[in-house]
Amino acid sequence: MARTGRLAEADAADALALFQRLPLRRRVADRDLAPEAFRLARLLDHPVYDCLYLALAMESGAPVVTADRRFAAAAARDAASAPLVVALSAL
Repeated sequence: MARTGRLAEADAADALALFQRLPLRRRVADRDLAPEAFRLARLLDHPVYDCLYLALAMESGAPVVTADRRFAAAAARDAASAPLVVALSAL
């Protein structure tokens, strides 16, 4: 957003500093998420790289916020995925 001018550089720096202070320490290897991500990719008919984020959201209970409208729409069609994918436009 800062790159496109939609967010001031100072605001972007503040957001990054806030993000870095969050108590996020969990590390999950892609290979551990891959089976579920592949299942989701087939179910949602969506690329697996986005489904890796969804698989992580399912494991952690934290939502995915995305600007990808197609991904948000695909997730909305699945009852298990729908509450975990939030369209950026909805915020």
